[in-house]
This record gives sequence, C-alpha cells and structure tokens, in this order.
Amino acid sequence: MRTVHSAAAMLCMAVLLRAQTAIPDPAGVLSSFAFARFLGSGKQSIQAMTSDSEGNLYVAGATSSADFPVKNAAQAQIGEAVLMRSADGVTWEKMPFPTFLLVTISPHPSDPQTLFGGAADGIYKSGDGGLTWRKVYAWANPANDDQIYIAVDPGNPRYVYFYAALDVFGEADASTNLFGASADGGETWTPISAPAIPSYIIVGAPALWLDPNGSGTLALGRYLSRDHGNSWTAINPLPSQSPFPSDFIFTVAVPGSTGWIYAQGDGGGNLYLSKDWGNTWMKQPSPIAPGCSCPTVLEDLSFDPNFPNSLWAYDGTGALYSSNDAGATWNVVATPEYVAPETPFVPPLALLGTNCNGGSVLAVGNDGGVIASHDSGARWLPEHLSGVVSLAAGPGCAVYAVKTPATNAFVAELSPSGSIVWSTFLGGSDLDTPIGIALDEEGNIYVGGETASPDFPVTSPRLGPPGTSNAFAAEFDAGGNLLYSVVVGGESRDTVTGFAADSSGEAHLAGFTASSSFPTTPGAFAVNPGENNGFALKLRHDGTVVYSSYLPGFAPITSFALPIVAVAVETSGTALFGGPAGELWRMAANGSGFSAVSVQPGPVYAMASDPQGNIYVAGQLGGSPANVQLLCVSGDSSNLAFLSKLQPDTLQESYQTRIGNCPTQPNALQVSRTEEATLSLLTFSSTLPLMNPLLLASGCTANGVPAMVRFSADGSRTLFSSYLDSCPQAPAIALAPDGSTYTSVTSSYWEPGGSGVAILHIPAPKLDSPSITGAFNAFSGALASATPGMLLTITGARLASESIAPGIDDPDPLPMALGRIQVLFDGSPAEILQVTPDSVICVAPQPPAGEQFVSMEITELSLGSTRTLGIQVPTEPERPRANKTLPVVLPVQNNFGLMTVAFPAVPPAGVVEGNIRNADQTLNTAQNPAAPGSTVTLYATGVIQPGAVGLYWDPAPPSCIAFLMDDCPPIPEVAGNAHLAPGFINAVYAIDFPIPTQAVSGEHVISTQAWPITHGIGVYVK
Repeated sequence: MRTVHSAAAMLCMAVLLRAQTAIPDPAGVLSSFAFARFLGSGKQSIQAMTSDSEGNLYVAGATSSADFPVKNAAQAQIGEAVLMRSADGVTWEKMPFPTFLLVTISPHPSDPQTLFGGAADGIYKSGDGGLTWRKVYAWANPANDDQIYIAVDPGNPRYVYFYAALDVFGEADASTNLFGASADGGETWTPISAPAIPSYIIVGAPALWLDPNGSGTLALGRYLSRDHGNSWTAINPLPSQSPFPSDFIFTVAVPGSTGWIYAQGDGGGNLYLSKDWGNTWMKQPSPIAPGCSCPTVLEDLSFDPNFPNSLWAYDGTGALYSSNDAGATWNVVATPEYVAPETPFVPPLALLGTNCNGGSVLAVGNDGGVIASHDSGARWLPEHLSGVVSLAAGPGCAVYAVKTPATNAFVAELSPSGSIVWSTFLGGSDLDTPIGIALDEEGNIYVGGETASPDFPVTSPRLGPPGTSNAFAAEFDAGGNLLYSVVVGGESRDTVTGFAADSSGEAHLAGFTASSSFPTTPGAFAVNPGENNGFALKLRHDGTVVYSSYLPGFAPITSFALPIVAVAVETSGTALFGGPAGELWRMAANGSGFSAVSVQPGPVYAMASDPQGNIYVAGQLGGSPANVQLLCVSGDSSNLAFLSKLQPDTLQESYQTRIGNCPTQPNALQVSRTEEATLSLLTFSSTLPLMNPLLLASGCTANGVPAMVRFSADGSRTLFSSYLDSCPQAPAIALAPDGSTYTSVTSSYWEPGGSGVAILHIPAPKLDSPSITGAFNAFSGALASATPGMLLTITGARLASESIAPGIDDPDPLPMALGRIQVLFDGSPAEILQVTPDSVICVAPQPPAGEQFVSMEITELSLGSTRTLGIQVPTEPERPRANKTLPVVLPVQNNFGLMTVAFPAVPPAGVVEGNIRNADQTLNTAQNPAAPGSTVTLYATGVIQPGAVGLYWDPAPPSCIAFLMDDCPPIPEVAGNAHLAPGFINAVYAIDFPIPTQAVSGEHVISTQAWPITHGIGVYVK
C-alpha cells in the first residue's frame, strides 16, 4: 500500500512556484516536511511504504551503497558485486567487491590467477584470481571509463601495456592521453609518449591490441610499434576513403597469419584486409545489413581462438554476423526473441574457442546483460547479469564480466519520530528491486519484488531455474528477523509488477514472464505457458506455495510499453488481477479457477482494498505511454487516469473519477480506514487540478511529472493534490493512522552532493480550513513563477473573510496589508491589490541582491492564522555592462502576461479576448478593430524593465508543432516597446505593439510564446 496527502497543520499550505526558465531549489518548502532520510555513497530509491496502527513506518527500497545505514540487520552487508566469473556464460560466480570502481578487465593469456583491471584512477593487478587487488599504476586526472585499454602480450606475457584517454571529445592530443609499458608483468610501469586516437572512432573494438601470433607488434588505433611503444608508425589510409586518419573505426590482427590486419572505415561500410602490416589494402566482402542491400559499417570483428577462419562481427544497429570461410561470405545471426530487435547487441563481444562448450559466443545485450550461445549462435541461452560494461575471455574457458553496481533491496522500520528501529539489506550480486510491502495483523512485514541475483539469500531452495530475473518474497517479524525468503521463476525474464498480502499473512505476487519453465502447481488454472503470459503466485505464511499459475494472454508486450499486472486481495481469500486489457479477473483461493468479473475503461496499473472489503482500481484511459508531451494542450482528455471504487464481492461500481488532463499514469494506490483513496502519479499535465499543494509544478519533465492526489470516501471531492519532485519515478506513499501521509522524494535538494532519498510527513488535511488551489500570473492565468513586480493571483477558498479591491488604476500606493490580510515573502511584506474569500492578488517584491524568495505567507492578522506557500521569485537577469560594446540584448521576460478582459478573474488557458487599446485609445473589439500598420497598446504584468519585449503574431497551433514541425511556417518575433502604464499601479506596463501591415481582416493572436500556445490574447484587425 502507498499514500499521499496535503494541507499542513496550523492552517499551513505549501506551494512551490516553478520558474519556466530554471528549476529552482524547493528545499525551503520540502525540507520543512522532512521526516527521515536515507543517504549513502551510491544511489537510493524507495519503491513502497506502509504504516501500522501505532504510526511506525515500514519502507522497501533499493540501494547501491555499501555504506547504507543498517541496524539490527538480517543481512548486514550489501550482496552486490561488480566482477563476475563464469565457465559457461550462464552460471556466474561473484568475485569480492573491490575497493575501487572497476570499469574494464583484462585476463592474463595463460595464468588464470593473474588479472588486470582498469579504473578511472589507474591500473590494478590481482594475483589470486580477483580476490585481492593492488594499484600498480596511478594517474591524477580521471580517465574516461570507456577509453581505458589493457593488453598483455600473448607471446611474452612479461610485457603489458595500457592506454587511457582523458579527452572524450574529438581528436585527443598528447596531453590528454596516457600510455604505459611494463616489462615485468605489470609490476612496474614506464610512461611513454604515444599517438593520440580520436575517442569517437574506436566504438566497440579495442583500441590497443597485440599481435596474437607472438611477434610482439603493438597497435594503437591506426599506429603500430615494434619496440614496446617507444616509436610508432602510422599504417596507410584505406583505399576509396577520406585520407584522414579518423576514417579508421577499428583495426584487428588475424590469428595464425602474422602481419595480417583487418580494418573498417567509416565510409560505405567497406571492410579491408592487409597482409603486410597495413602498407597495402584489399577490399573484402562485407556483411549486408538486414533489410538493406548495402554493406554495413562494423564496430568490431573477432576470431575463434581455435579456428581462425571463423569470424564474428556486429554493427551499429546491433546486428550480429558470422562467417565460417574467413570472411568470404557472411550470415546474419538470429536475434534472441527476448532482446529488443532495434539494438540487441552492444559492445563488448567475447568468444571462447571451439573446445569450450562446443564453441561459445557471448555478447552483451542492449540492457547490459550477457547472452550466451554454445552452438555458434543457432540458439541463445537466457540473458543473465545486468549493467555489464566489460566482458573478456580468459584461460581455461573462463569468462569475466565487469558490471556497474546495481542495487540490493533494503527494508527498514522507522519509529513515529523518524528514527531507524531496524534496517537491512536484502539481495545478492545483481539487481534486486522491491515492488511492494505489507503488514499482517501480527505485525509481520512482507516484501515482494524481483531479483536478477543468482545468489539472492533464500531460506529454502529456489523454485525453478535461475533466470534473467525472478520473483522474490520475504517475511520479517516485528523485530526485523527474517522468517522466510523465497525466489520463484523460470529460465528467462520474470517481472513482478504487483504485490499484496492479506491480514493472515498470505502474499500474492503478479507480473509477466518470458519463461517457458515458470514453476506452476498441479491443479492451477494454467500450468503451461501460452502467449503474452502473466503469472499469479500465492504464498502461505511460511513461504510455501499455495498456487502458481500462468495467466496466458494477460500481459501483451508492445513496442513502447511493458505490461503491468496488478493484484488485490478480497476478504474471502480470493485475489483480483488487472492488466493491460482493462478487465478484472478473479482467481480462486486455491488457484484452480480464473474468470473475468469486471470491465474497466482502460489498462489497470494499481489496485488496493480497504478493511471493509471495497476494491479500488486505478488505471489509464487509452493506455498510451506518457511520452507525448507536445500533445498535451488545454482540454486534452486523452489518456487520463481513472480511479474506480468497487463494492465487495459483487464489484458493483460505487464511483469512478477521472484525474488530470493529458497523459497521466497511476503508480501507487493506498486507501485509509475511512475509505479515502490516495494515488501517486506520473503526468504530463501542467494543469492538474490542485488542492493545498506542496508544489505547483515540478522540475521533472522528460519522463513525466510526479504528483499525488487524495479523494474523499465517495470520490466527489479532492482533499489534496500536488506536484512533487521525486524524479525519475512517481513517489511511494503511505497513510498514517492519524490521516497524515508519508511520501518519498529525492533529498539532494537539501543535502549538497547527496544521493539520498527523503521521506516527507505531511499532516492530514483540515476540511474546513482555508485552502489553496493555485497561483498564477494575474493577467494571463499562466502557472506563475513570481517575477519581481508581477501581479500574482493566489486562488483558493476561505482565504479572507471579506472582499476588498482598491482598483488597478488607483494612483495611490498599494497597501502592505488589506483588510486583515498581509502577505510576506520570506518576511518581506508585499503590496496587495485585492482580497476576496477565494483569491488574493499581490505584487511580488524584489528579493535581496543575490537571493531568491522561498516562502510566502498569507496571514489573517486578527485571527493570527497563517497560510504558507513555497514560492520562487527569479532574480533580475544580468544586463550588458556600459563599458562593453555589445549588441542590443532583450531582457529575459518570458514570464510576463498580457491583460485580458477577464481580469481580475484568472482567465483559462488558450486564446482569450485581450484588453487592448487601439491607436485612438478605444477598446479593441470585433466591432472596433485596429487598422493594419497601426499601433495598439497592450497591458502586461511581469515585465522586468522598460524597453523592447518580444511577442509573437499568430503563433503556430500545437497540432502543427506536434505533427508537422518540418512544414510549419517560421514564427517571427515582433518587438513591442514596454513602458510603465500611466494611470495604473507600478506592476502594470503598457506595451506599444505594431499591427503588421500585411495583417488580414479578422481576429488574430498575440502571445508571449512561439509554441505551443498555452496563453494568448485575441486582437481584431480591420
């Protein structure tokens, strides 16, 4: 379960206003709600939370920090590894976690105990098979992770070389690369000047290599050395190519033929062979790219160590090719069906000889997992590991993989004061991610998720073979002692997307699977796989399986989205499952029957139940991914989120409500004992209806904006709605017994350089207290960042006990308090234009030099009640210095708004009739249009200074931008002249704007935005 909430105690509401040109620091708002923080040297995230009747909070998250704070831990050390070893590419052995961040590995050609490793700070050596490491060469400035190469001479292993590039852009020079040579097996090193190679050319193949035939010839890019790197000779350019050295993508020596070199150039995909160390070149047959008659540009070429006529290569699209006749002909190797076809393989590629498992090929998949074949690519074994960055074959058929640190799950209990009662790691050597957490009536804690670790700690044998990823479940008692831990899954990828536990301690897991061997139980609904398989798994209190079943057809995978299967437990012991089709299906308590029982309006993403047995279902209308931000315009009702409340057993609908506009996807759902449902969301809507928000907008944009919403028991009222900053995921939520809410956000805002995650504790909403629904530019209605001097409208309810409006054209100075209302920006009073029960209009003041306002307080002086909003006031932009000769620079003024006839009401988004004066100072209307070429006067607020301001005449509509961007006409910026408006308060500027002489008769649009048009005013032309 998860929760969310708003409105602070003592009539305190917090709202952070986001600038459109920068992402401000919301620490001043969010840190005031901080309850607890988890910090570490790696990355932390929280996936799920829940609380008990005493106010204790239980957290399930993921961490890559070995120094994560554990206390009374069932697993005191992180199980993660960065170096793995295998003899078959399928089963992997975890090597000890090195004290440095290993990024590349190079085994000794004959001694399995000797390994060389590269890191950003130097070269390391192990003499005991990777158990311990010594730094044997160090450099000061960090090297680029993917430009560190180590090579051991197979003819004389005493000679070892490294190359490290410090420049990652363009042509490196002698000052930005490091080359070292060792003549004593890597114990001591001599730095030597070496030619620089372009960092963007060597993509997959090693830039540094030694002749496999034992001649001692050393290659670095297109350069050769026969004296251990003391002198270098450039090989000749490739024929029919540009003469520049950068045309080489890679060079590689041919085993068994001294002096033979293959090379690939970047023009036309041509492959070349030299038999005289690169003096002359012969064009060779090249692989033909699938679906194309043209030769492909290869990124690497490898040879079977025991059969040099067997060649393997891959190109930039990820296609893999093989040749059994020394490159005379090429075949496209079949792509494993479980790997995304657009980029199935990325560097590196490792080959084991024909005497290893019948001829082993190992490649790294597009998500960094190792894919192995023991029959030359005819069949591929399931993918294993994750985040692999270096793969190398060693002696004795050993394979070494270096991977980036993944995450272990962690579980923790926090007291009502926020202190850690107990916390523990839960995981093995690879990626472990919790999905959900729940409690039973005895206070036991249940956690479910998925693991890619072959050594995930279990209390009973794994059910099914180790796969790419499998489901896990664990139970802890109230003291944090592990009662059981089980792993269930098949040979491929099993992804857990839903988790629930009932009051008696039975855990339910749901998800989708690509495994054909997912372990099922006799008598289950589907014991054999079908197409697009989901799965359902139920465990007893002791971790034994009640039932395990496939759900054929329940989880179709599309080209742009993975399916989500959600689960909720009914009071009778049955479970409901929802998926992409939008239907709810009921599984019998023993898993023997599965039947459709309800239809929802779109894909189901989250489900929950309350103590009364009601079922809550959250999903998305249409179900398209929320990656269509440009299409999100005012009034867009596509892909909204929905929330349904269904009655026990019958599943009759009690209510259904829609959430947001534009693509909005639910993430977590929790329900209080009083039947109030809370959702966390990812949304592309910039106009989500808010209620007592913490933030008015978020710095997260690329993958959706996190938000959370809370509804009344009957779904008719929004009790709380706010954007959040918890990039890159929707927040976890939990409901406390007193009606308050816990939510997770990244804590780097108030922990400089931190990588932690924070938990906020937000008091319960007070239904009869003043409420805030937004803050806007008073003229345009745009979501406001409060530019100094701008009229700011704060909307809500019960904000003031009376209405007072001095008037925007009152020549007297505005008061610092109006009626009984005062507005303070970090303690600095603001001028107030108007107060009503549902709005306050004030003038944003100028903050002190070099500072920004964080909070704004609305105080009713006679009652002593205060409402606090977090707010961001951009500082004035830097102006050109008088002693410099600079072109005319327009100030940054994209936050100003143009007055509409609706003022003082906040106008809706879109194009609204403007409050515009014609040249004769009469109001511009359809009956009184302006003449082409005449000058009209606009009124604006939020203008920074007098002078030229940019406006747009008839900007392109959003449909043009979204679908026909290349065909859209240019949108010229038309300069207006801004000056203080005579007869108005100082917050209002007049802008003299020339009507284009070519303007045709009718209504036109003037906007501060080129596209998309979210706000604009209409002007009429004769």
